[in-house]
Amino acid sequence: MIDDLDRWLRGEFTELNTALEEIYFAERAIVPPDRADVAGPRAELARAGESLVGRVAERRELPPDPDARYELLGMVGFYLGACRRHDVAPDQSRVAPLALALSASLGVAPRFSSAHQHIRNRAVGGAFRSFTNLDCERVFLTYNGLAVMAYRRAAHGLLGVPALGLSNPLATYHLADAVAALGDVLRFSRTLAAELDRDRFFYNVRPYFKSYRVGAQEFRGANAGDFAAINAIDVLLGLCSPHDPFYQWVTADKYPYVTPEDQLRLRALVTTESLLDMALHELRSEERRVGKECRSR
Repeated sequence: MIDDLDRWLRGEFTELNTALEEIYFAERAIVPPDRADVAGPRAELARAGESLVGRVAERRELPPDPDARYELLGMVGFYLGACRRHDVAPDQSRVAPLALALSASLGVAPRFSSAHQHIRNRAVGGAFRSFTNLDCERVFLTYNGLAVMAYRRAAHGLLGVPALGLSNPLATYHLADAVAALGDVLRFSRTLAAELDRDRFFYNVRPYFKSYRVGAQEFRGANAGDFAAINAIDVLLGLCSPHDPFYQWVTADKYPYVTPEDQLRLRALVTTESLLDMALHELRSEERRVGKECRSR
């Protein structure tokens, strides 16, 4: 059943979305126009996805592996996100129970997030899951995803420093890796800005990131910043304080929308010392040591 849903998402689902997006773009329409050539594909997308998700839900068996459950949540989320984009309402009694059960078992929001596109997006035959076959979406997912990976690498480098101490020469390896990774973020972001068709993105990709309802509750849209590495960089570089009320609200808001392992990283921020504070502590310790030596002479 899950394999059937996966095949549909990688095939007919993207074809239907792409066909609809071509119509929307020709009309420069964000809201689907009321036309017969739009109504048919919209209805087919809603019906086929609802049937496939409903069949998985009826089995009442969740994959035992948490990674497989997270992937399945993304599959359901891709379908619900497309329904929201095309303003069609699936039968919540058929699709919501599966999304809610998966989210409860994982401790995450019952909708797809950017992690399902950039971090947990298993490719088959070189092709990863997407909403459409449009080049603008491929460019966005590729270069935005590469920037996410570079942010994660930078955070990994910075997180290796506290255990060594800033004055340890071995820490320079981690710091150099973090600097190189942040340089990659800039490079990938510039490539994205140069290659992305802005009009296509506005009309044909951005609308899939809207909020949508699961059961009786509406959940906010996916955000490209929904990963923990960027917050770890904020705190470690002293750019933001985990004790600042506003920043606490920012991290609390994104908590349900990151992967379970990233939730652990966000939770640990409150006890994370910035590298700037570490440097000040080392300088003060050195000043005290030098002062003590001078007094003893």
